[in-house]
Amino acid sequence: FPVTIILDKIKKGRAKTARRLGSQNHYAKLDEQQVKEIKSLLGKISHSKLAKQYNVSKSTIDAISAKRNWSHIL
Repeated sequence: FPVTIILDKIKKGRAKTARRLGSQNHYAKLDEQQVKEIKSLLGKISHSKLAKQYNVSKSTIDAISAKRNWSHIL
């Protein structure tokens, strides 16, 4: 591939190397503010209750807690 095509793909967010983080991911059910709230409540409220409160699965809360998902949010 010519370099210009690859650079164009990266610029337009279509390259496989361009990861969409957080709410920029089209499949995201949470936004950055909600994740901050969830992280502040971890250890105070059960993962199951947080999942119900934010309308996501318990495994989503588990992944946030383990820093597998949304690790770029402090």
